[in-house]
Amino acid sequence: MSMIRLADLDIHRTETDEITPEGHVLVTALDRSGLLRICLYEGAEPSDENYRGCLIVPRGSQPQDSSRIKAYDAEGAFVTSDGDNKAKLACLAGQAGESTQSSEPQSLTARYFQRHIASEQESFTRAARRIAEVASHVADNPPSESSRIASGEIVRLAAYVADLLRTASKLEATIEVMRATEGEASQKG
Repeated sequence: MSMIRLADLDIHRTETDEITPEGHVLVTALDRSGLLRICLYEGAEPSDENYRGCLIVPRGSQPQDSSRIKAYDAEGAFVTSDGDNKAKLACLAGQAGESTQSSEPQSLTARYFQRHIASEQESFTRAARRIAEVASHVADNPPSESSRIASGEIVRLAAYVADLLRTASKLEATIEVMRATEGEASQKG
């Protein structure tokens, strides 16, 4: 069952254009929260059963600005933010070396973990960059008699480091679960 139902969308357009994967149709619509979605459906007409995923266009962005747009599969799992919109839609359609449907439940689980890991790695990278920026600012502005700003920055830096450690812990746990799942699958197979 898809997470996005046609009945829940305020549809602006249904079309097949130059970025639409072959054998699919696009629906451009607003969801109930007001987010612009470019939904991908297999076949000539959209239906809930043929939903393959969507691109979410952040508020304040244009659909042509592919750098800020992320792709999510039919179950709502993050797929990618890499490439242009055509590449993202091809990935959702299964034309980028990966099928959107699998007869093996294990491969679905592995795909979920891989996507989750990629999302966590992205969060980890953002948090590490934020820490580097704050640490650089603290290093450039050491505590002085006239300013207590540095202590506030250090407290903020400590909070960012704690967030980074939590993200790293979640990432490591997810990788361990994926390895255990793969190990069980190979023993059964």
